[in-house]
Amino acid sequence: MPTSPYTTTVAEGIIVRIMSRVSLYSCKRIDLAKFQVTFESDFKKDYGSGYDIDDSSDIKTSPIPIFEKTHTVSIDLNRVMCCDCYFFENVGIFCVHMVRVAQFVAEACKTKFNGFTHRDIAVRWTSAYMHLAYKITTPNEIQKAYDILTKNDIKGPILHQSIPQIVPIEEKTPKLPAIQRLKNYDLIDVSIDQNEPFDGMGTTFIEPIGCHRDLESLFSDAINDSELPVTVTHNARSALKGTLDDVLRMADDIGEEGVKQLEIKLQEFKSWCNNKRSEKQQEKEHQNPNGKRKTRNVPMTSDKYTSNVKRVLNTHHM
Repeated sequence: MPTSPYTTTVAEGIIVRIMSRVSLYSCKRIDLAKFQVTFESDFKKDYGSGYDIDDSSDIKTSPIPIFEKTHTVSIDLNRVMCCDCYFFENVGIFCVHMVRVAQFVAEACKTKFNGFTHRDIAVRWTSAYMHLAYKITTPNEIQKAYDILTKNDIKGPILHQSIPQIVPIEEKTPKLPAIQRLKNYDLIDVSIDQNEPFDGMGTTFIEPIGCHRDLESLFSDAINDSELPVTVTHNARSALKGTLDDVLRMADDIGEEGVKQLEIKLQEFKSWCNNKRSEKQQEKEHQNPNGKRKTRNVPMTSDKYTSNVKRVLNTHHM
């Protein structure tokens, strides 16, 4: 990668991941300086029938809908690229759609696109910025320079090659509603009734395309067979704080009668607690019939004080 010697390890990891996904996208020119990039993974080809479902491929047949996505990349007069996914604006690193457009233009020019440079990412991702921008030992001139760069950062990566005129301008793919961009469901199976509210807790659902296994058994390990963790310690104050607050507030709303009834109930509970504590104490005494308390032996030295320093005795309580 051209950026490798100049970027941080985290940034390089993000860039490597982006570059590895470029082949999954198609690109076409829709205007003089506009391109449309579409994710072209064929669902029926990739997730078709006749395969064994394992733990790593459960998501392929999950009821989660998969949508077809198309993004537009624009290039301004200064060859600065901008994508409507706003990945660069949020992260400061070029997105996979920008890389696909640059690769598409390079192929049209019959050259190879090796990747963007470190000048095509936000300055905060460069290793020099991380090492020098805010160190105390960095000279003031360099700190001021990095401060100016941060406040006037680039708006996007630069397309380093001109768009050749031989690249045809194709018809723009219209932006369709989400329901028409579903990949793993048939439109006849999905109906949205505006008059009925959507019940997200409903248990009735449609199996996605390519699923030949009972979805209830598919997710049983995560839902039906799950075991909730057992609480190790019981803290009555934390567990019942909300209930106690509600009870006290309701007693205040009722008045003197409510306070008296609450006091009676609390006295009954206090009596029950005293009986339980007495039972536990009797069980402990039964387990230890000799009545001896468990003590801990603390070793003490019997040697004489041999230091040359004058010994100071604590006579405050004598």
